[in-house]
Amino acid sequence: TVCLWARIDKWTNKARIFEYGRKAPQGQLFGLRTWNVPGEFAVEVPWDARNHWKNHRHSELLSTNVSITQAPTPSPTTPQPTLEPGTSRRLDGTEPFPTAAPTPQSPWVKTWHHYCVTYAAEPHPKEKDRYLPGNVTLYVDGRKEGFWKNATVNTSLGSPLYIGADIQGSETLDGAVDEVYVYDKALDALQVEVLHGILSP
Repeated sequence: TVCLWARIDKWTNKARIFEYGRKAPQGQLFGLRTWNVPGEFAVEVPWDARNHWKNHRHSELLSTNVSITQAPTPSPTTPQPTLEPGTSRRLDGTEPFPTAAPTPQSPWVKTWHHYCVTYAAEPHPKEKDRYLPGNVTLYVDGRKEGFWKNATVNTSLGSPLYIGADIQGSETLDGAVDEVYVYDKALDALQVEVLHGILSP
C-alpha cells in the first residue's frame, strides 16, 4: 500500500504521483499517474501470465484508467456588481472600466488530495517471493474510486519507490507531495478513511 498527499499545480499527461518496478523484461510497474485532463488518472497494474496460471485471455496491461468527476470544489469567487455585462464602476465615480470574470479553476489543480493505492494478494503456494493474482484498489480522499482484479505486483524486485517521478526520474509531477506512507499489506477501506482523516499536508 502506498498512501500520500499530493498537490498538482500544473496538470500534465502521464506525470507520476508514484511509481515502483521495472519495464523490462516485462512490464512490472505499479504506480499512479495523471492522464489527459484534470480528474483522470491511470493506475499502473502489471499482469503476469505465470501468476495467471497461463490464462492468455489476460494480456500484459500496463495501465488502467479511471476518471473521477467529483472533487472538493474551492469556494466560488463572487464577481463585483456591474452596471452592464463586462463593466463595473470605479470607486471615484468616473467612467466604468471593463472587467473579466475569473477563469474557473479545476478542483484537481493547486489543491491537496489524498491518494492511496493498495494491493491485496496471497503468497504463491509453490514459488518463493511470488503471489497469486490479487486486487488493486485506488482511494482518493478516503473514497474508493477504482478496483481491478487479477493483478500481480512483484514486491521482491528491490526497485526503489519513486515519488513524483517515474522509475527513470522523468515524467515528474509539477506540484508537491507530503505525508508518504508505505505499508507491507493492503489497508482496508476503513483504515484508508482513518488515515485520510487524521493526516493533513
